[in-house]
Amino acid sequence: MHQAFRQVGATDHEATTAAEAIAGALEKRMTDQHIPYAKLTDLQAVKVDMADLKSQFSVWRGEMKQEIAAVRGEVAVLRAEMKQEITAVRAEMRQEIAAVRGDMSLLRGEVKHELASTKTELIRWMVAGQLTTVTVLGSLIFGVLRDVTR
Repeated sequence: MHQAFRQVGATDHEATTAAEAIAGALEKRMTDQHIPYAKLTDLQAVKVDMADLKSQFSVWRGEMKQEIAAVRGEVAVLRAEMKQEITAVRAEMRQEIAAVRGDMSLLRGEVKHELASTKTELIRWMVAGQLTTVTVLGSLIFGVLRDVTR
């Protein structure tokens, strides 16, 4: 009996009390009367006890269902909060990635500009004849620049 009461949600103390009450009522009927058959009043007393226990179980079940519903509601709220937080973090990450890409694009543009101005300066020196070895160095640098700018 104790296990049956525990399965429907009674605490250990409540299940023990209920099981002892039923066992006590049945034992009293058998020992006090010393007759093999229960009297109608004994059966009615047991029926009343059983009805009381059923109503207690009904109350316990209702309380358990309310607690379960409350926990489910809290879990739903926490899930919604987590989803909002994840969405906010993703948006922030996307903005940061876009900013880094923009910075990289600017740096790439600056490097290309510096390479172009260096190339122009070398051509000017070669044309002016200011450097005798510039032609050899220029061809090496132009080869490297072609590989870098690709």
